[in-house]
Amino acid sequence: MIYLKQNAAVRSFLSNERKFSLCLFQTVLLILGFALSAPSSVSAEGADESSAEVEEIPAFVFESLYAANRGQVYGVYEGSHADLVLIVGGFDSGFRSGMICRVTDGGAEVGEIILVDVRENCSAALIRDLEPEELIAPGQSVRIKAVKL
Repeated sequence: MIYLKQNAAVRSFLSNERKFSLCLFQTVLLILGFALSAPSSVSAEGADESSAEVEEIPAFVFESLYAANRGQVYGVYEGSHADLVLIVGGFDSGFRSGMICRVTDGGAEVGEIILVDVRENCSAALIRDLEPEELIAPGQSVRIKAVKL
């Protein structure tokens, strides 16, 4: 009985893997400009009708392959010893635990935070430094701190 369940699970996995591989192959071909479709009909003059059609290039082609290195403040939660800043942006945005980030509102620097927990698409940070009379609020921009010129 267990053997049959394992075989069914393996067959299901392999089936899904083949579907994924085919989908990946089709995506690569689409990016390269090929299409997996039936050949188009040829008109009486012998010209291919599909050559008149202009295909749109998907938007993701023009996007960067690299992380954005920025996020946005989702909220600030007050604690008894420190305040916790939640950020929309995580590993996908290039954030890693221990990084120091700047929080800005428009062009004005609000303060600095240190990332303490980073997940795939969200992060948590502690406030490291805060400008006088400034508060970290939802919607403010968070960027990885680099050399300030």
